Amino acid sequence: EIYSYKEQLRQLKEERKNDIMETGDFIKSMVDHQKSDTKREFDLLKGLVDKQGQDIVDRATLSEVLQIRANIEKQVDKKVNFTDVQETLTNSKTELVEKLGEVKKQLTEKLQGFETQFTRVLERKIDHHDMKIMIDEKMDRDDTLNNFVSREDFEPVRKQVHDAAHDIQFKLNQDHFEQFDQQMEQKLADIVRQLGRKSNIKDVCALMDMKANTEEVNKALDEIHEEMDKQVVTKTELDGVLQEQNLINEALCAENCSARWLWKSGDLQNGFAIPWEVQTINTCPENFLWDEDKSIILTVAPGLYEVNFGFYCGKQPTVQVLVNGEPILSAVNSSSYVIHHSSGKLKSTGKQHSAGNLTGLTMIDFISLPARARVSLSYNGEKRCEGFFGLRKL
Repeated sequence: EIYSYKEQLRQLKEERKNDIMETGDFIKSMVDHQKSDTKREFDLLKGLVDKQGQDIVDRATLSEVLQIRANIEKQVDKKVNFTDVQETLTNSKTELVEKLGEVKKQLTEKLQGFETQFTRVLERKIDHHDMKIMIDEKMDRDDTLNNFVSREDFEPVRKQVHDAAHDIQFKLNQDHFEQFDQQMEQKLADIVRQLGRKSNIKDVCALMDMKANTEEVNKALDEIHEEMDKQVVTKTELDGVLQEQNLINEALCAENCSARWLWKSGDLQNGFAIPWEVQTINTCPENFLWDEDKSIILTVAPGLYEVNFGFYCGKQPTVQVLVNGEPILSAVNSSSYVIHHSSGKLKSTGKQHSAGNLTGLTMIDFISLPARARVSLSYNGEKRCEGFFGLRKL
């Protein structure tokens, strides 16, 4: 039983030793973690400060710089200084050392007492009866364990150390803060130098004095208004000119309502009707309705029209103008004249040129058409022929 108690005490001593080592490793890891987090936070803060410093150099005024510096100083004042952090950590370490010292002292005293008693017992070589009596006088295992610091009693100390380390990782190191303060002072000095190179109030006032004042601007505007009153037309005059121009445009448009079509293939429809293959001009498509390769031209509006056509071939042909299928005039090739089916005849003059038929069979006349008149031309002559046909609304 004595050896069993001794072994239990040794195991308890090993457990306390392991707890102390684990606590030390934990504190060391927390401190290292705090250092790395503090360094990372400082690097991030440094980058933000550099960026803000560059932005301040680019666009801030002196008053804004001083205000930003005051805000930074307020934020720095809210942080716990290095002395408070060091004092908190020192107090936590002191309390931990004191607790561990007490535990160690108690273990040492207990071990020394047990070793002294065990030595005396062995020297006396007590018998079994005396051993039993002495064992009965000793504390039992439960009382021994109760007199030592348990793991539950040690847990609050570990929690305090953990909280202290957690608080430390959010604080700024004093060396880093001093370095940051020096950098900020240097940047502020650079900003002040750059602001010193800018124009001062005196220069700005001199430039403002060179500008035109309100009286001069008003005088210039009055002169401009006087010139405009002399040279620029009024709205009434402009409306009169526009009205006159509109009347002229309407008259010109009315005189320019015309269309013209070509016959180039020499082919005929039904042996006599001329198909108009190409439309070269049509200034009023809603009045002159034409379909490609069709022989009929539809005129929507009634009234007086100028009709003109021309055909070019080796021998002059016979051409008739038909309105709604009925002929109204003919150009006859035999005697080279035009027969008006309602008003007599008109002769053509001149010999044929030595180079051929340069004039062809051409005609210009004026006819009165009803509404939606169907105008077409019939042809009788050589097949190798080309011609044109035109209408103009008067």
